[in-house]
Amino acid sequence: MRVTRAAIGILGAAAAAAMLPAGREVIAQPEKSVWDGVFTMEQAARGEGSYQKECSSCHGAALEGDGGFAPALVAEAFTGRWQNGTVGDVLIVVKASMPQDRPAALSPDVYADIVAFMLKMNNYPAGQTELSTDPAQSQDIRIAKSATR
Repeated sequence: MRVTRAAIGILGAAAAAAMLPAGREVIAQPEKSVWDGVFTMEQAARGEGSYQKECSSCHGAALEGDGGFAPALVAEAFTGRWQNGTVGDVLIVVKASMPQDRPAALSPDVYADIVAFMLKMNNYPAGQTELSTDPAQSQDIRIAKSATR
């Protein structure tokens, strides 16, 4: 699916460039990352409560995992798993598979809040805007281990 989006994006950029007057260039928008403050502290706080209620029995109170069945959701376990993904990808997977005994049972707000809490616990900075409940709105937010791009 990403290849299709990328191809459409390239074709769209080429079409847009063809419409510009000679000598004008299309300037690509910078890619966003989790280092750009993509959730709020208030959202992460709500997410902590929801996480403790819905997720901690398997993934641990501090997102440390259980050493076997339920993976850790912090540090290398998180950044290594999602390094080439997006926050939208995380939202899709979490909603489709969690809680394990009742996937997709939580509201979109709760899923977004829990992902915001996961980002906070991975030491990504908070910002002024809440993480969207729509995974499509977060497909341009890259997950990166460090703030360098």
